[in-house]
Amino acid sequence: NLTVSSEGPSWRLMVALRLLSLPQTLHHLWRAALHGQVVGEKTEARSNHTARTLCQQLLKDTQMALDKCGQPDREQLEVVKALRKEEMWILECCVKALKDSVHLDDEMSSCKANLGAMS
Repeated sequence: NLTVSSEGPSWRLMVALRLLSLPQTLHHLWRAALHGQVVGEKTEARSNHTARTLCQQLLKDTQMALDKCGQPDREQLEVVKALRKEEMWILECCVKALKDSVHLDDEMSSCKANLGAMS
C-alpha cells in the first residue's frame, strides 16, 4: 500500500519515507517514525521532498509515454492514453497536496512561534 492518490501519498508511503529520511543520529526514534509521529522538522521536510521528487519523476515518465503514443489509431491505445492521463492527474494532485502540506506546516510553525512570543 505504498501508493499515491489525488489526496496525496498514502500514510504507509510517508511512514516509509520518514524512516528512510531519518539521519543516523536519530535512528533511535525509528519506532516513533513507524507509528507515524513527526520526529523532526528536517526529517519531515526531507520525506515530503522525496515524495514530491518521486511524483515528479513519475509525471515525467508518464508524459514521455504519452508523447510516444502520438495519435493512436486503435481503440486499445486510446484506453492506454486515457489511463496515462488519469495517472498524470493523480500525480499532479498528489504533488499539490504535498506542497500544500508544507505550506500548512510552515504556517503552523509561525503560529506556534507567535504564540510563544506572546506568552
